Amino acid sequence: LREILQVASPKILIIETGATIPPPIASTAEYHPSHKDYEPGVDGAVLSGHLAMSGATGRPKSEGFRSGCSLSAAVQLLWPHGLGLYRYAMLNAMFVRRDTADLIGLNDGLGDDGRGGKHWQPADEFECWRRSC
Repeated sequence: LREILQVASPKILIIETGATIPPPIASTAEYHPSHKDYEPGVDGAVLSGHLAMSGATGRPKSEGFRSGCSLSAAVQLLWPHGLGLYRYAMLNAMFVRRDTADLIGLNDGLGDDGRGGKHWQPADEFECWRRSC
C-alpha cells in the first residue's frame, strides 16, 4: 500500500483491518520474502504461504502469523496522503480523500481550514473501533 500511494491518489479506499488490536496501537505485518510462496504447478504467488505461517520470517513462534494492520496503523499511513477514515464496520475501514469528501458533500460543517472555510473531518478511530466491537 505504501508503494501504491507513491504513484496513485485514490479518492476512496476500503481496506480490511485486524479487529484484535485496538487504537491507539499501530501494528502492521510488514512484507518479508518468505511471505511469498509458490504452490506446485501454480504460476501465481500465495501471499500467506506455509513458510510465513510457520514462522519462517524470524518472528517468535509465540507471536504466530499476523496479517494486515490495525485500524490505527491504517489511519497513520493514509492521513498524510489526504485519506481520512469515513466508516468502519465488520473489519472494513473506508477512507475518503479530503477533497473528494468536500466535493460530494460529506462536510459536516465542523472542520476549519484556517482561512474561514469548512472542510470535512475524518471520523474518530477510537469511537469507530468501539462501536464495531
